[in-house]
Amino acid sequence: MGPIEIIRYIAKQIIESVEYMLLRVLLRRPSGRRGGEPQRILIVQLNSMGDVIMSSAAVEAVRDRFPEKEIYMAVLPSTKELLDDDPDIDGIFVCGNRFWRDISRFRDSVKEIKRMREKRFSLCVDLGGTFGSMALSLLSGSSSVTGPLRGFRYGLFRSDTSLFFNKAVKQREKHIIRRYNELVGSLGCIPRSEEEKIYFPGEKKAEARKFMEDAGLEREGFFIVHPGAKWPPKRWPEDNFAQLISSARSRAVLVGAGYDRDSLERIKAASGRSDAVVACGLPLPSVAGLIENSSFFVGNDSSLSHMCAALGGRGVVLFGPTDPGVSRPLSEDLRVLHDRISCWPCTLYYRKDRCERGDNLCLKGITPERVLESLREITGGVR
Repeated sequence: MGPIEIIRYIAKQIIESVEYMLLRVLLRRPSGRRGGEPQRILIVQLNSMGDVIMSSAAVEAVRDRFPEKEIYMAVLPSTKELLDDDPDIDGIFVCGNRFWRDISRFRDSVKEIKRMREKRFSLCVDLGGTFGSMALSLLSGSSSVTGPLRGFRYGLFRSDTSLFFNKAVKQREKHIIRRYNELVGSLGCIPRSEEEKIYFPGEKKAEARKFMEDAGLEREGFFIVHPGAKWPPKRWPEDNFAQLISSARSRAVLVGAGYDRDSLERIKAASGRSDAVVACGLPLPSVAGLIENSSFFVGNDSSLSHMCAALGGRGVVLFGPTDPGVSRPLSEDLRVLHDRISCWPCTLYYRKDRCERGDNLCLKGITPERVLESLREITGGVR
């Protein structure tokens, strides 16, 4: 560790320690004195898009248990679009995780917190139990907060979430979907299933249909390739994606965020397939529309694999440094490929943007031939 990294590490510990002390001084666990059934319920989910999709069974269970009550969710700005048409949600609040660090959105986050407090929630369910979500749960003004019991370290302090929750639920399940279901189950909410769901009305998918027409794509005449992932070590090598596209008989549509364009163009060029299509920065409903109309999906451990599961798609999901037992799509139509090497699961998760033993060492063992074989088993032959 060089001097700059040491300085950054020390600064991070100091900042987080100050944040923790301020939270403990300024905020108190709610009294939980209001008895009876909750009148308004707030569900806090400040994790990524994949986590929001994996929350759907738990949210549905809360709606089943409290069909006449008002249920709201607090989510990140980047995930709001997933919930706009969710029939189980009556309203959405948008707030950043640890919003006090985001100067550009600080004022908007404060306005959202004021709106929350006006609702006078009688129950808040914090699905994530992260430092940012716990702070928001306390600031929401809810008279009772329920969340997962877990230990955490923040700066120089070690604690557990029971300091912040009226009801801290000890979780025995490993997979995230089952943890969420277990958490709401402690409130008497019985999940119907472990199925992931998303709701996009047909009119919002119109751009996908137009995109297909413009690109000359026919329904199930193409497959989706998603080479991106929020954390670089979760990405299968670009050359492998290029070989896969080159070997497949059907056309490939490479999807990603706007910042993925250079990577997708490199993969397309390396594949030698001029008929491959690059689709960057499309709205989420349009991406959903493309997945629905594709023959299969191939992508890294990322949110789009959960979107594919929610849409009933089939394909292959590539896991490397992370544990598929925790976050894989539970759909039987999605095959997970994963090599358990000696350093797995990676201890550098979101701490470093590169593998210290090599370039994505845990993903290099998954060959394009192995992916193709899995696709043949799932689809009855790659088309």
